[in-house]
Amino acid sequence: MRGARPALIVGAGALVIVLAFGLLRGPAPAGDRRANRAADAAEASRWVSLARAMAAPWPAVQEPSGRLGDYTDELPGAFGLHAGTRYGDAVGGYALIDAGVRERDPRLVQTGIRAISFATDPERRPSRPSVFEQFAVAAAYNLARRELTGDPGFARERRRWETWLRRVRIVELQHVDRYYNHWLVDAVGVLELQRTGLRSSVPGTVPGGDAARARRLARELVNVRIPALLPQRGAAVLSDAPDNPLAYHGLSLGLYARAVHLLGRAAEPAARRVLQQGVWAAALMIAPNGSLAYFGRSQEEVWAPAGAAYAAAYTARSPDSTPAVAAVARTVAFRSLERLERAYPIGRGGVAIVPAIGDSLRPGWRALDGYAGAPSMGGLALMLLNWTLELRPRERSPGRLPADFPLAKTVSQGRGRLAVVRRGATWFAVKISRSGSDRYRGDLRYDAGLTYALRRVGGRWRELVPQRPRTELAGRASAGPILVNGGPGDFFGHAIEVTDSGIVEVTGEFRNAVGSLRKAGLTYRPLRCGVALELDALAGDEYRLAVFFSRRPRLEPAGATDGRQRVSVAADRTALALAAGTLASGERARLWRVDMSFGAQAARRLSVRFCGG
Repeated sequence: MRGARPALIVGAGALVIVLAFGLLRGPAPAGDRRANRAADAAEASRWVSLARAMAAPWPAVQEPSGRLGDYTDELPGAFGLHAGTRYGDAVGGYALIDAGVRERDPRLVQTGIRAISFATDPERRPSRPSVFEQFAVAAAYNLARRELTGDPGFARERRRWETWLRRVRIVELQHVDRYYNHWLVDAVGVLELQRTGLRSSVPGTVPGGDAARARRLARELVNVRIPALLPQRGAAVLSDAPDNPLAYHGLSLGLYARAVHLLGRAAEPAARRVLQQGVWAAALMIAPNGSLAYFGRSQEEVWAPAGAAYAAAYTARSPDSTPAVAAVARTVAFRSLERLERAYPIGRGGVAIVPAIGDSLRPGWRALDGYAGAPSMGGLALMLLNWTLELRPRERSPGRLPADFPLAKTVSQGRGRLAVVRRGATWFAVKISRSGSDRYRGDLRYDAGLTYALRRVGGRWRELVPQRPRTELAGRASAGPILVNGGPGDFFGHAIEVTDSGIVEVTGEFRNAVGSLRKAGLTYRPLRCGVALELDALAGDEYRLAVFFSRRPRLEPAGATDGRQRVSVAADRTALALAAGTLASGERARLWRVDMSFGAQAARRLSVRFCGG
């Protein structure tokens, strides 16, 4: 079968994914089934142990007020301006109560109760409502009503929680023109709150006079609006449009699965189809090392793999999922949980928000967005992992994912559209265009081009092209290629295609602040040693390109190497300079930048090769 290519078929209102990836197997012999059950039990214990480790630090770092300690408070800039996080105590509290109930650990339960009571303290007056906080308090209340009926701590605080919940209003659900993750959180919060049975005399509240409208808007978002925003067939990315940063696909899928769960029989077939499409998109985009958050804001934040794991585990257990869909979903869940376990160390202050701070906060903190905090990010991850543990698969994940085979596929939509390719020992992802938003124009995580590349060496996957670093430049940020003459002009892609052999063609234009300079195309070609960027230059053209290394590189006449990564330029003239200092991505605490200038004396094809070694 050529290329082991998948076929996507929609029939009977459900997505049927037929894969030639060896995901489906016949019935196992009785002995194998017994071995598989033992392996399943071991895997379930492994993930329970992971959740236990993620929950364990919080009782020791909780303050007398009930606030959960935040290790980012010691950082400079926005992190240290205000103690704690906006919604971390509520989300973290809910996650700790859930973990404590499962583990029968009173210390975790009481830590969670005190954190929720801090979040609902009437003397605490935040400047704006938080959809995450509202949802988490409602979910914690429902969990406590169900599991902690005789608990004196909950009995003591119950009235405070109820008073707070009776004042909750919808925050984002009234927006109907596009998708943003906060709207889905608001919907899940409404669904949780209306399960509490609480009633309110406060006008305009979800438990009061706005109950019917809130319920209608929540159902419409899940059953109608989100399915209408996405393609009706094939893989679909559910993220914050139009840039569609990958981390929010994992988060949104996890929240969407929870909404479908809470709706129960009221969830329409279209909503279940979206889950299957989203899990298939995750299967296509997951890198061989398990990463599903390699570009855009919140790059590699810890809740992204946890969200993908829950959505995939839920889809695998759904009665609407065919055996093929379930097999893919189980594998996505397994790989995501492996990524969560391996890439995010757990310290005295909680789990690492991103892999880059796994060893120490400095210098990796530069990869963090200003809204990141240990209780909020770690709390979301633990919450999603707790939900996943409710769905322990009865079979060990037996399959493989597209990146384990020859792969050539385009995925996602808008400015987040990308091509993913696996050829031989090389996997890479190419993004169509950089962000057009003023908010993110100075952030290289939103840049176009060769976003991430890995190479298999000695049985392990290593970086070939690191993830782009987080930057906050005042002007436009682009690693290039940038057309210097007549510009400078950044490249904006309009269309992206990939051939069966893995050659990615991006057509677009070089553009500056005034307008278009020239229509152009970029080619990304798999090589035996890695991947090449190629472009057709006119006589006299000059280009700039920034490349990044995860170790300090050595400059050569026409390239640079750090011993593992080698970048070389084929052009008529080349100049290189090592930039001062380092930058950080979600995956790497230090990245070295090499600025390359190269040009053509006569019209010709120029190339930049990214090779292992």
